[in-house]
Amino acid sequence: MLAVFSLLLTFLLIIFCLIPLILNGFNSILATIITSSIAILINFLLISGFSKKSFCAIISTIGGTVIAGLCAFYFGNLMALTGFTDDYVQTLVTHTDLIIDYRGLLFSGIILGTMGAVMDIGMSITSFIFEIKKQYPNTSSVSLFKSGLNVGKDVMSTMANTLILAYAGASLPLFLLLIDMNTSFMNAVNMEFIAEEILRSLSGSIGLVLTIPITSLIASIKA
Repeated sequence: MLAVFSLLLTFLLIIFCLIPLILNGFNSILATIITSSIAILINFLLISGFSKKSFCAIISTIGGTVIAGLCAFYFGNLMALTGFTDDYVQTLVTHTDLIIDYRGLLFSGIILGTMGAVMDIGMSITSFIFEIKKQYPNTSSVSLFKSGLNVGKDVMSTMANTLILAYAGASLPLFLLLIDMNTSFMNAVNMEFIAEEILRSLSGSIGLVLTIPITSLIASIKA
């Protein structure tokens, strides 16, 4: 029940906080980071209440989400993406007079798409470390940190696949089209809509990978 309630609150934050900020000209990336941080805070407080475990999960998850956003911004600029390839964006451009940073909107979508996976891995590692400390109080912080990294490696092996396959599944018709047209690999990866999917996968994976040591370090110190 709490999971459904927290999901509803996250949805309401996007509708009544993030979207109005973007429509009013606020920086899309900053607005998304603020909204995501509030959503993370609410979700973990509902799940674990006011506790050290919640604090560790919140800080590490926000850190991983921000890292994913920064990676999207940095690599997206290097790739010179415009953010105009999405059908919904083209509809916005065609049928509205909105003045929006569409590249920033692309990066914002990547941050939101990554947040759920980062929350999952952040809470998983934090819960594991706190449980180990509860069962074996004499365990050192160094041992807890190493254990957190080991668990993170196992979780990451499946989480990265989940993230990438989610993007691949949504783009399956596109892959069929490219193969049917005998498009070369170099031509395919240089198409902007393909580059956007690569950016989503790359930024999300980096955010997930770096969440592991951040979570392990914070949780091992605070446990």
